Amino acid sequence: MKIKDLKKVYPTAIESTMSSPNPALFNYYDGFKYLHIYKDTMNESEQKILTLLMQPEESRSVWYQYLIQDSNILPEIDGDFMTIHFHVKNLNEQQDAWLTSFESFFPGARDTFFVDREYGVLIADQYNQNMDQLYGFISMLDDDFSTTTTLFIGMMCSVHVLRDVFNEERILFSKNIKSERVIQYIDAYVPYYIAPSLSESIIAQEIKQKLGHDDELIALISSLWKHQGNISATADELFTHRNTINYRIDKVSKDTGLNLRNMQQLLLCYLLTL
Repeated sequence: MKIKDLKKVYPTAIESTMSSPNPALFNYYDGFKYLHIYKDTMNESEQKILTLLMQPEESRSVWYQYLIQDSNILPEIDGDFMTIHFHVKNLNEQQDAWLTSFESFFPGARDTFFVDREYGVLIADQYNQNMDQLYGFISMLDDDFSTTTTLFIGMMCSVHVLRDVFNEERILFSKNIKSERVIQYIDAYVPYYIAPSLSESIIAQEIKQKLGHDDELIALISSLWKHQGNISATADELFTHRNTINYRIDKVSKDTGLNLRNMQQLLLCYLLTL
């Protein structure tokens, strides 16, 4: 039985990633999380039924304990690592098979696990994958399992700061989960932290006014930023001839004075269209 369903029956129950030693609580485990239910809200028959329905508790890896349960024990004494967050919809009961297939694509994988029924993380000590290959692999995986997968590629950093980086990346992933199938941390970081501050700038708002509310222009700016100014890749994504893209860029420059071929100006325009 899923925890979200039990919460409807026991609204005072508390979700947690760890079992509680409190004798006043009944610890229900669904295979991913614990639900601490106050025993005085249950009768004996309910406790017996939930015990039968409960998944057997399993020993969690040191990486899980470190990242999810805030253990003070470092999984590794030293070294650089990164996390690749994943969100998988419609997986049903195929988590183990999916994890095995997913992990096989990453030769530097140190551990992989689900945190709940849809969200999980892979920890790696290297990452050299081509983005086109990664997109292709995820598409193949989704075809095999009839799922919809979104990835967030985190930052390589020292194990000593990895947990703090991981927690911040989880927030960024949750805010951008519907934006792309594969999200790189830097692409999520800049809009999340910098874009809100532009609302306080009179200059930024004047530039935004110049850009107007042209959907075609917004799509052009977004695609140019996504492809880091690459005209051919932008033309392919927008199903437009590259000469048309160049014409639109020149027209923006003529009408507004903004040069979309300059990466700093392009970034500013991108942030103002979010």
